[in-house]
Amino acid sequence: EEEARVLQERMSEVERAKKEVEEERREAEEAREELAKERRRLEEKEKEVEKEQRAVEESRVEMEERRREKISTVEEKEEQEKKEERKMKVEDDRVGAREGEEEENKWLER
Repeated sequence: EEEARVLQERMSEVERAKKEVEEERREAEEAREELAKERRRLEEKEKEVEKEQRAVEESRVEMEERRREKISTVEEKEEQEKKEERKMKVEDDRVGAREGEEEENKWLER
């Protein structure tokens, strides 16, 4: 009878230990599932961040290209204005020389 009681206690302890192990196993599996979900969430977030970084870089490149185009356009306009100014100066010099000749001719005729 004593042996039966001791045996029953041991069996109860083994059963309790089995339940504890099963509970810990279940908790560990739940934790693994939660970690997997969190990892997937972080991977998605990382993809979103990378996508946003690419968009920002593309925008920066486009802005830089527009800035260069504007500078180029301004430089072309400035160059054109310089050419026009040189043409006007040459024309003014010609007119001035012609007028000078006419004045000189008038003076010589007198």
